[in-house]
Amino acid sequence: MLNLASESQSLVGFLASIEDNIDRIVQIYGRIAPEWVADGKVPANWTTVRSVFPGELLIKQRVMNDPQILRKMELHGLVGPSLESKAAFLKKAAERFRELNEKESTDVADKRKASSWLLRVINSYLVSLADVFPGLVSVQDFTQQIELAVEAPL
Repeated sequence: MLNLASESQSLVGFLASIEDNIDRIVQIYGRIAPEWVADGKVPANWTTVRSVFPGELLIKQRVMNDPQILRKMELHGLVGPSLESKAAFLKKAAERFRELNEKESTDVADKRKASSWLLRVINSYLVSLADVFPGLVSVQDFTQQIELAVEAPL
């Protein structure tokens, strides 16, 4: 039997990690997206989009009080060992992204690749998360737009 309080707290942490990593990419977006495609409004847009992330209280209430949400979470691997595995993979991806981004010697092409890859990781999780928390579809759209801009040819 699942410990709902523990599962909801794990999900809160996972979503916070996703939000934090999108923040990091948005911070360097202007330096890694090619000038011809870069949108100067991305940081302001992110401020608006990030408001759709469910808060800790909402997450806990939905998990604790809605059996259908819990079932969706189970089907999407957002509980137990599956969520732990996803969180661990995201953590490794984020650490590698930070390592490459913080090195002065890392060229822009490698920073672009690392950002794009981290966004793909995040987007793969947002697909499942958006089924549980529909507002996250707008986050998924936002991150896909950034990913496409970062991958654009010079």
